[in-house]
Amino acid sequence: VSSLGSDFNFDYGVSFKREELNAGVHELNALGFEAVYDRRVFERQRFMAGDAALRAELLTNAWSDPSIAAIVAVRGGYGSAETLPLLDARLMREARKVFVGYSDITALLTFHLNHGVVCFHGPMVERRLASGPTAYHRESFVGAVTRAEPLGALEPDTLLVSEPTRGLNVGAKERVLELLRQLNRERGLSLLVTSSELAELRAVCDRIA
Repeated sequence: VSSLGSDFNFDYGVSFKREELNAGVHELNALGFEAVYDRRVFERQRFMAGDAALRAELLTNAWSDPSIAAIVAVRGGYGSAETLPLLDARLMREARKVFVGYSDITALLTFHLNHGVVCFHGPMVERRLASGPTAYHRESFVGAVTRAEPLGALEPDTLLVSEPTRGLNVGAKERVLELLRQLNRERGLSLLVTSSELAELRAVCDRIA
């Protein structure tokens, strides 16, 4: 995997603000990485960050560049899936670069996994790295991309749950709610729950806003 001091490059799916990219570069540099990007990441095609061929070319260039140790997505966007037919799986397997993203970047994460390459469901630039250490978990991020050994169990102190019982029958709903209460009671997890069902909120929350 990559080591501190290695270059981090950026992938992108849809257009984004230059200020967010600059803030993300600053945060990665603060972690000890050297963040770099191709100036063509600012290309536009309607609301996309350039056409699919350009985005695939930039990924290919990053995989081919021996000075690049990792690729971090700037943001998600369904435009990421447009690149899949244009990517060289053999080159990706041989390069085996760290790749980080989430949301619609899942299309590219799945592409890695389907070809036997480990990747990371982790913070992108927009709203995470660009917002500094309060917007993501620095220790687990750095540990995941720089250490060969497994991270082990993650022990969060807060759990955010959105509509945890939507679409479930009555019995299944109660089991989910009891699990949430158990996590709070036995592990001391703080629960932040969003739900359209007031009775559900009353069942698990001390305060409702």
